[in-house]
Amino acid sequence: MIKKICFLFLLFLLLNPSITKSQNNNNNNNPFINRQLINLINNTGEAYLLSANRPYVEMETTQPGKGKAEFNSYPSGGGGYVDIPFYVNYGIGKRISVLGSIDLFTTGYSFVGNKFNGIGDSYAGILYQFQKSKILENFVQGVIKIPTASVSNHIGTGKVDYHLGLCQSFTTNKFLYTLTGDFELLGKLNFPSPNSGVYPPVVTKALDSLEKQYDYSFEQQLDLDFEPSYYITSSLNLEAGATFSRNMKLNFNATGFYSDLNYYFTDKVYGYSGADFTQYFPVKYNYSDFYAGAGYDPNDNLELELNLSISLKNSSSYYLSTTITYSY
Repeated sequence: MIKKICFLFLLFLLLNPSITKSQNNNNNNNPFINRQLINLINNTGEAYLLSANRPYVEMETTQPGKGKAEFNSYPSGGGGYVDIPFYVNYGIGKRISVLGSIDLFTTGYSFVGNKFNGIGDSYAGILYQFQKSKILENFVQGVIKIPTASVSNHIGTGKVDYHLGLCQSFTTNKFLYTLTGDFELLGKLNFPSPNSGVYPPVVTKALDSLEKQYDYSFEQQLDLDFEPSYYITSSLNLEAGATFSRNMKLNFNATGFYSDLNYYFTDKVYGYSGADFTQYFPVKYNYSDFYAGAGYDPNDNLELELNLSISLKNSSSYYLSTTITYSY
């Protein structure tokens, strides 16, 4: 989604009538016009760097146990995107497990909207539980992204990313929450060569002028996530969440909220519905959708879930996802 947002933002900047008019007037002595042109170039660079296609790294608060494993596959698609990730969590000790994931098939878009498909990036990591009581568990998680995706097809950055996070799980009979914080070092997406011919001249020229300004190896990013949940009855559960993401190199923020109701028809069948809202800055774009789903949990080893999300801004925008969880 962020790739589409940045692309639309770039188009707005390039096609903004006031900026185009200022350029045609060729009034180089007007400080306001000069500032507009400088902002145009800077925002183009930031939008390009934010268009990097990266896999989502989930912060865990569960472990399968020593010698046991949990496998997940959650294919999803809609709105021009398709994603088929495969995930494994294997316990190598009582309180330590190794994590791994790969996008078997995913979708990438170039900065000007060209679509590509292929194998995505992978990641590997370690999850360690350093505290446990009757109601509280605390974990530390370290993950490295392995750049297995194609750079030329805009499916990956070709760079290694590093993630270090703390995860907390609190559980009582009626109230529970998960709290996670993740600090990331994200390998910078390289700017295209001016002679590559990949982008229109107006884009290439703007990006080429930014190479020295964005002379760094990693972007520092902070992600926070708080998800409380309350059981109104033994069958009805109210869930909510708040997320915040801050990219300190690109001065970019994203804040999101969601809330849903979960109902357990039996101990094996459940359904849920809710809505979420996400606001992006400084792009000044917001996204909201309604979602509903159902799940079937026949035993302790298998869980199946189906989810449908529909954009509240555009009824033709939808996203369908499934989750298959198997453990032994």
